Amino acid sequence: MKFIDSLINAPRKYRRLTLIIVDSILLILSFLIFRLLSSSTNYALDFEIILILTIGIPVFFFSGQYKGILRFYSSKEFYYIIFRNLIIAVLFFLILTITEGYIFKIKDVINLWILFTASISISRIISRDILIFNRNNKKDKNFNAIIYGAGSAGALLLKSIILESKYK
Repeated sequence: MKFIDSLINAPRKYRRLTLIIVDSILLILSFLIFRLLSSSTNYALDFEIILILTIGIPVFFFSGQYKGILRFYSSKEFYYIIFRNLIIAVLFFLILTITEGYIFKIKDVINLWILFTASISISRIISRDILIFNRNNKKDKNFNAIIYGAGSAGALLLKSIILESKYK
């Protein structure tokens, strides 16, 4: 939990950099899974990974993926993630077609898009839940009470509250 606390309290640029690093790792892992499942593995893996990152991170950055506050993500943000990942998958295959002469199938675009969308969305949901859980655990569970107009019963209640260890 200390790591999460330090990340939450870090300056905005470091939190954004962390999201960019996580997204880069997820894009690479999703692409490697795609390559394992795909029958078209004739091209240079290092070029494809560099291409994915060169397309993906700027699309995410300039389309506003890193502007929102993660704990306030709504379904609207996830629709944007779906659209951004579609753009990345289509651009990736278009650039491969232009540079390498790769003839892609729509099935490949859809599979890569689904993998990107699933990994990024799941990471955002998990991150959001961790932030919310961490925030809820830090809330002070105690609340103040005023005993007013209870006479001797109020004095007895006050003594009982002070003596009882579960109340502070």
